Amino acid sequence: MINSAINLRHLLYRSAAIALVAAATGCSIFKSETENDLDAAMAQWEANGYDRYSMRYGFSCFFCAPTGIEATVLVEADAVVVYSDATDWQGEPISDSLLVAWGITESDFESVEGLFDIIATAIAGNFDQIETTYHTALGYPESIQIDPCYDCTDDGISYYVNDVVEIQ
Repeated sequence: MINSAINLRHLLYRSAAIALVAAATGCSIFKSETENDLDAAMAQWEANGYDRYSMRYGFSCFFCAPTGIEATVLVEADAVVVYSDATDWQGEPISDSLLVAWGITESDFESVEGLFDIIATAIAGNFDQIETTYHTALGYPESIQIDPCYDCTDDGISYYVNDVVEIQ
């Protein structure tokens, strides 16, 4: 009886030591599938080395604007520098004066890196819903649906990205 209790205690100590080492070294066995997917996508995106690129970017949320907004954005050194060709979700052009009335500026659009930060923040905040898909070849987020609180009304936001093209 004493030997089995000692063996059980040694097994528990070893398990705890392995868990501590794994956590300290960033071992992915303690990360969620969402975190592992994010890490893999970020590594894939970084491996491509896009410093200057354009993309079609869209976002939709209850308080963003009366309709979802989609635009072509130019990103340089991880920052959106300009957006153009803004449309609603049905593809109808949105006038510049309407965008101004809604208060839409370049800061309302994100770079790929900014979208990765949004996903990481949602993960760290234990949001109720985080659904992402990533481009298979480049790693950028193609779609993100985030809902911080299922029981709350109109707090979710969606992002969409496609047509990412490196600019030399």
